[in-house]
Amino acid sequence: METDSNIVYIRKYIDNQCNREEFDIAYDLIVDPASNEKYDDVWFEQWMRCMNSNPDTNSEISETAERKFNPFKILKYAAILIILMASVWLTNYILSDSEPAYTENFTTRFIKEQIDLSDGSKVILGAGSQLRISDSFDRERDLQLIGEATFSVENVQNSSFQVHTSSLIVSVIGTSFNIRNFELEPTVLVTVESGEVEVRLKDDNSDKSYFLTPDMQLIYDKKNQTVQTRQVNSKRMLTQNSNTLHFDQTPIYQIITDIERQYDVRISYADSSIIFYQVSGEHSNESLDELLSSLCFVNDFTYERVSDHEIFLLHK
Repeated sequence: METDSNIVYIRKYIDNQCNREEFDIAYDLIVDPASNEKYDDVWFEQWMRCMNSNPDTNSEISETAERKFNPFKILKYAAILIILMASVWLTNYILSDSEPAYTENFTTRFIKEQIDLSDGSKVILGAGSQLRISDSFDRERDLQLIGEATFSVENVQNSSFQVHTSSLIVSVIGTSFNIRNFELEPTVLVTVESGEVEVRLKDDNSDKSYFLTPDMQLIYDKKNQTVQTRQVNSKRMLTQNSNTLHFDQTPIYQIITDIERQYDVRISYADSSIIFYQVSGEHSNESLDELLSSLCFVNDFTYERVSDHEIFLLHK
């Protein structure tokens, strides 16, 4: 039974009619010397069938010449032809199944950028962030985000809008929301201002979804792969005033990222426990030293300026 099946795969392979699974089986038979020897008669039969199907070629082959054919020599040429045919087939297969192409957008460390999408949606790409927009966006509204962005999504009938991060898939129809996904931060945040947002975990086999409504924030812990949700003041948090920083029980590690992006500095610390302190408040039009002094006043740490662009945090 196995032999008969393999013969079918070989014939379909030579005729370039096999699917991917059949292609893999037939290819394994080709590269295996034992299988080649076992199916010599099949290869020869198929080759002769191909030769006889061409009238011009057939007229030039006499019965005597046909009897003198060396099947192993024929097999060698047939194998070359098959591999060439298979290469074309496999190339087309890979290209047809490859991931879609993306157009990349970048921002510098302390400049935001507004991006107008072809469907009428708008994106405010945060400083030091990267947004990849699918080249087939008009058919499938698909984006990838590293960093932070605020989305105002147009409602397009029968067309969802998806943003992929390294950990989450965020799906919407028409809504306003923010995603914060910096590689060096331990959490991913999704904050909803209007509409409804569906969030799924990429590595979760349960297919569980989290549905967020206005003024809800989802917090995903990358290390522990846990999810929490909470109520927030989304309008205050998502304001686009570049001179204002809003904190609502915000961990210091997020504030460090924001300060670095807005003031073009690098902040380091001696004790990692500092970065998990939480701060609430609003800081507008303040110098860097005023902002750092405010943060130190409400927390048990201080700061030192190592240089114009380097800050060091330490316990008091």
